[in-house]
Amino acid sequence: MEQFARSLAGALMSSALGEELSGLTKELMLTPPLSRAPGTDCLFTFSGGVSEYLFDRETHVFNDMANYLTEAIRSEFQQRGLTITRAGEGIRATAIGASQFTVQLSGNTILVSDEITLPLHNMPVVCPKLTDKPTRDQVKQGIVAALMRLDMHELESPICIYLPWQGDAEYPVLFALASGVYDAMQERLRGKGLPLVLALDVDLGAALGRILKEELGFGAPLISIDGVELRELDFIDLGEPLEPTKVLPVMVKSLAFPTPEI
Repeated sequence: MEQFARSLAGALMSSALGEELSGLTKELMLTPPLSRAPGTDCLFTFSGGVSEYLFDRETHVFNDMANYLTEAIRSEFQQRGLTITRAGEGIRATAIGASQFTVQLSGNTILVSDEITLPLHNMPVVCPKLTDKPTRDQVKQGIVAALMRLDMHELESPICIYLPWQGDAEYPVLFALASGVYDAMQERLRGKGLPLVLALDVDLGAALGRILKEELGFGAPLISIDGVELRELDFIDLGEPLEPTKVLPVMVKSLAFPTPEI
């Protein structure tokens, strides 16, 4: 892993400094090489997941290459006598792969519990894999599996669980969704003071939230929104409700991947 990280960091520096490309650096390039006039001063900064470690905004280890690559990049800069400029804001996505859009959700079909403090920023989206009419246990297991898949089983910050809806608005299915969320998240959030955000693509956010809060007694602060389509690796921001309509601003930040040609 360390040798691989050093190779990647070396390729990165060759590209960033406008050196003649060869070997691994040339093979990895997806865009035209960078160029600059000789003697031109440059500032170097980073975005994406590794930048969170470079700028000491993240310390948790996710069992990936982030720490190895961070140390390799630091070593490359030290050897070349260069410095890294700290950026004011960060985003856990590459500069090329990040996209975002903003929507405003009606206050009539969503639920925001009284103890919620907005805004909330950079919440990762968790997408359990569910059948058309999942049972309570299937919803619970789907959420737990999604949390494990994204290495979020030990919650340290707010998350958003996306529950796409299939078929008619039947109460038994809605109750199964709410019950499965309760079983998966009630104990996991107990005592942490973290809010839970639920999202659906159809206008059932308030109904789902009321079942959780009023019928099941869900203890954590809750936001249940609808009218959005999300996917794994998205992040969302929720703004303060706009008066007097209680419209809720939502920003969705996505990773854009190329579609392979078949």
